[in-house]
Parts: sequence; C-alpha cells; structure tokens
Amino acid sequence: SKAGVLVVWPMFVWTPERQREVRAVTLLREVLSDRVRRIVREKFGQTYTPEVSYVTERGGDEGALTVAIETHPDAVQEVVDEVRSIARGLSLGDIAADELERIRKPLLDDTAHRRETAGWWLNTLDGSFADPYKLAQARTWQADYSSIPVGEVNRVARRWLARDPMIAAALPEGLAAPVNPSGS
Repeated sequence: SKAGVLVVWPMFVWTPERQREVRAVTLLREVLSDRVRRIVREKFGQTYTPEVSYVTERGGDEGALTVAIETHPDAVQEVVDEVRSIARGLSLGDIAADELERIRKPLLDDTAHRRETAGWWLNTLDGSFADPYKLAQARTWQADYSSIPVGEVNRVARRWLARDPMIAAALPEGLAAPVNPSGS
C-alpha cells in the first residue's frame, strides 16, 4: 500500500579543490530537506520519512543530491511535482539569509558534536597520511560552514537544481508507474 519515490540530481566528481562547493551543496541539502519536510509531509500528510541526502565519493564517481520519499501510490505524481517545484524555486535563487542561518546552526552544532566522537577522529585520521586533504578539511569545516554566504548557496542551487532530475518510483506489484518524468 506504499510507494517509494527517488528524485536525484547528479552532481560532480569530488576533488580536494571542490571541498568548499561540497560544503555549499551540504547547506543546500539542509535547505532542501527542510522545505521537503515542511511542504510534502505537512502539506500533504503523505509521508513521515522524507529523506534528503548528498553523497560525494572521494576520488570516485560523481556525487548526487537525492530526495527519497515514501508515500501512497496515488500521490506519487503529486509528490514528484511538489519536489520538482521546490527545486525549481531553489534554482531561481530564492534562499533568504534568515532561512540559511536557521539551517546553518543545527548543522554546525551537529558537526561540532560529532567531532567529539572517536568515530569522527578515526574517519578523519584514517588514510590522512596518504590523503593530507582529510586533515585540511578537518581544520576548515567550521570556518567554511560559518562563512559561506547565502549568495554562494543560491549559486550552487542555480547550477545544480536547474537541471532535470532523474526520477524513479517503486510501486506495489500490479500498479503502473504514474510518474511523468518531465513534470508536464
């Protein structure tokens, strides 16, 4: 009785020189997550678990910004259309400074908390001899996340969310896929 929806924007291949852009996209992910949660969950009441993730492989394939939503099969197209609408608004540069600041604080607090754990240090130090960028990133995360202005986050939104996303829907057996990938 449930369907799963994925809306995916392919990003870029990570390099150490793009770390600040990774952090700007991470802030964008948090804004997108907040809007998806508020609009899709609260407006439609169709899902309790919207998940927005940003994955970027170190030295591997291109990254992706992904929205995953569990919803009722009859609401799949409406949910896809709403996520596309949210992304379209973001791609027009509509993030306000106060919205970014509201999103930034929990991200900084969570990252500061994780930095106090053994797991964070193990991940940071593991392989840092061969990849010194890991230590540089550990030293600059707080300054970067604190200083990235709203204009920079709006720029990455315009750059990456203006493109059509890839869309996939998983439906209960026997139901036809109602998703119109073009959104029209």
